[in-house]
Amino acid sequence: MNDLMHSGSGGGTLPTMSTREIAELTSKKHQHVMRDAGAMFKALDMDQEGYVHFWTDPQNGQRYREFLLPKDLTLTLVAGYDIQLRHRIVKRLEEIEARVSDPMVALNDAAALRGFLLTYSEKVIALEHKVEELAPKAEALDLLETSEGSVGPRLAAKMLNMPEKKFTSWLQTNRWAFRQNGIGPLQAYVDKRDRGYLEHRPHTYRDQVRGEDRTIAQMMITPKGLKRLAERLSGGRA
Repeated sequence: MNDLMHSGSGGGTLPTMSTREIAELTSKKHQHVMRDAGAMFKALDMDQEGYVHFWTDPQNGQRYREFLLPKDLTLTLVAGYDIQLRHRIVKRLEEIEARVSDPMVALNDAAALRGFLLTYSEKVIALEHKVEELAPKAEALDLLETSEGSVGPRLAAKMLNMPEKKFTSWLQTNRWAFRQNGIGPLQAYVDKRDRGYLEHRPHTYRDQVRGEDRTIAQMMITPKGLKRLAERLSGGRA
C-alpha cells in the first residue's frame, strides 16, 4: 500500500493516493495510469509538476516517477473507468481518510505503517543522494573561502574538484580563456579581466635552450573569479 500524505494549503495533512496504487487497484499498467493522469492535468490546465513524486525501488535501487493525487483528482482520474474499478478506489480512499482521522488506527495497521516507513526510507535515500551530489561542491566552497589570493588554473581546478584538462577545456569553451593560435599558455578574455575574474601576472622562467631568463604573462584566477566559477559549475548563469 502506498497511501501518503501531503500538507494542504491550510497547513493540515491531506490524504493522497499514488498512481502506482491506482494501477494496482485497477489492474492497469502504471505507465497507462501516468498517461491518463497527464491527460487529466492538461485538460484541467493544471501544472502536473506539483504532484510529482519519486519513489525508489528497493529491489534495484532505481528512482521512478509517479503522481501523488488528492481525493478530488483521484476521483476525477478514475471517472472514466468502469464502476467496479471506481468502487475499489472509493473504498480505498475511505480507508486512507479513516487512518488520517484516527492515528491509533494507523498505528495498528501494518499496511499503513509499511507505507509510512517506505515513504520515510525513500526520503532518506533521496537525501543521501543529494548529500553525495553536493559534497564535492561544499568541499570546493570551503577551499574558496580560505583562498586569499589569485591562483593558477591547475590549483583552481583542484579547488573546484575538476580534472585540470576538463577545467581548462571548460574555460575555453565558455569564453573565459583562450590560447593564441590554439597553442601556448592560456590568456584571459578582456571581459573576464574587466569583471575582475581573471588577471595576468608576470612569470619569469629559465629558458634552457637560450640559456636566459624569460618573462611571460601568466593567467591567474582571482578569488572573485573562483566564486563565480563555483556558481557557474553548479548550475548558475554567466
